[in-house]
Amino acid sequence: MGARVLGEPTATRAASRREAARRPGSALLAFAASLAGLLAALPVLSLTAPFWVMGTLTEWLAGALGRRPRPWDALVEYDPRAGWKPRPHLRTWAGDLNQDTFRISTDGDGWRGRATLDSADVVVFGDSFAQGFGVDDRHFFADLPKEVEVKAIGCAGYNMLQSLRWMETYADRLEGKLVVWMLYLGNDLEDDLNPAVGRYRQPFLRSSDGGVTWSEADGHVSPDPWTASSQEGSRAGYVELCRGGFHARRALAAFGHVLDRGADVCSAAGARLVLLTVPELSPVARREIEEALSDGGRREAFEEARLERDVARACGERGVPVAHLRDHLDAGDYLERDYHWSRSGHRKVAAVLEALARKYGGGRDRVPVSVRGRGSLDLEVGVGVDAGAGSDGDSGTAGRRRDRPT
Repeated sequence: MGARVLGEPTATRAASRREAARRPGSALLAFAASLAGLLAALPVLSLTAPFWVMGTLTEWLAGALGRRPRPWDALVEYDPRAGWKPRPHLRTWAGDLNQDTFRISTDGDGWRGRATLDSADVVVFGDSFAQGFGVDDRHFFADLPKEVEVKAIGCAGYNMLQSLRWMETYADRLEGKLVVWMLYLGNDLEDDLNPAVGRYRQPFLRSSDGGVTWSEADGHVSPDPWTASSQEGSRAGYVELCRGGFHARRALAAFGHVLDRGADVCSAAGARLVLLTVPELSPVARREIEEALSDGGRREAFEEARLERDVARACGERGVPVAHLRDHLDAGDYLERDYHWSRSGHRKVAAVLEALARKYGGGRDRVPVSVRGRGSLDLEVGVGVDAGAGSDGDSGTAGRRRDRPT
């Protein structure tokens, strides 16, 4: 057996050489047959190839350029003054709590909008409403006015103290401008009293004498996640604010402290301050409020107009004009499954800002206003607003509160 393995018989070696001699001819015939088949199939390939190429490119572009929302941590960065702020130079997609996406861009300081702070006639401070949360850049209210330039300084989750700190930071650039401070009634008043929103630490207000005097607490602010329980504003808390009582008095006293500070900053800077309240009109919010009212007899004494009157009274005592977006928006101006404004809402807010700019100019003196009805200013809002545009109808299932980092 070993001999056969080491040296094949002569006849077998001869047969192998003859088979090898025939292989070049067989390979040539196979190649010719394949080429003929390919040529015959060219008419079919010429019809199907464009579709294949387009399908491949579409699939590649969908992966490379798709509307995949960035996680929240990729959109914000730590800031020692406010706890967090939007990252600068963003050109990306963000997602709401339902992961519906919207295009968001920021400037070199992290703020949204085409205008610069120096070129702006109107500067808006606030939370996620001021940031335009939920709509693409092209529908953002700050970029819609034609009569004035608007710059928005805001970020999701901000309380009024955080906005005040940015107002103080930019004070030397506010001279001659109209400063519009957005107050989201849904949770801003409560959040001024809380040390964190979820796992994000924020400066807050505290009082040791029952709300007579207030101090700012920020020694806990750091990049480290907040691990203690967080009592950020809730629907139940909003209901209590609208019922009056101790909870409302404490929150309004803290609001008065922050408002005093903001009015002083704007007066010293030579800017005019106006407060603009943002109401709870979204279908999602209305359902949650109704659910909160059904728990424990809270419906008694509940009156949302009371909260707006209390805010207007505090503004009137300090000579700060106040306007209520409740007078200009309705449920159709909010996203169907979200707490924020739809495209039509942004158009109306832009018109309100133009009306405020027409009514007020810059200046060093506060202008006292009388508290009429709910304390709302009489504004001539532009008729170019499309009042019938309604909601954008974004899909998704309503989840947690959106007006905060997640």
